[in-house]
Amino acid sequence: GLKSFAVNPNIQNLLLESMEDTKLIPMALDCWYTFVKNLGEQSGRILSEIFVNLVPFIKTHSALVLKVFQYLIIEQSSNSAYFMSIPFIHEIEELKQMRLIIESKIGNISIEKQLEVIVLNLSPDHSYAIKKSCLMQLRDLLRSHHDDILDIILNEQYPLLVGDLYRTLLR
Repeated sequence: GLKSFAVNPNIQNLLLESMEDTKLIPMALDCWYTFVKNLGEQSGRILSEIFVNLVPFIKTHSALVLKVFQYLIIEQSSNSAYFMSIPFIHEIEELKQMRLIIESKIGNISIEKQLEVIVLNLSPDHSYAIKKSCLMQLRDLLRSHHDDILDIILNEQYPLLVGDLYRTLLR
């Protein structure tokens, strides 16, 4: 893996900036692949960031983006502990195979677990893009599972989770 994990945000920013020029996107995506391979087991720590950064290119450069994602999900098996942190994977048709692989490794994700991931990804150290994605995920979760979430809150089944959710949203 890369020697200093502290330089990784700079590398990510450089790769993202290079992708502003549409002619450089394929080359930049190849660099992303090399970057995540060199991160090795450390890639799990920034898995959600990588997904947020590359998902916008899935429609136009799906093969290259999927190559990066396949490495992170399939080849780098130590990342499975971080799979729950990947935002909006359910919303993107091109990621259906990735979603099935993730679900097979972590099982069907309970509402409580989804709420835990949302709270985790809304922490101050995550990017605006991840926070925005998580808030949209929370909105969709509230719409689709309103009664279940209300039961979780009112029945005090998960007091720590509910407290963390309140604190996170009020921050």
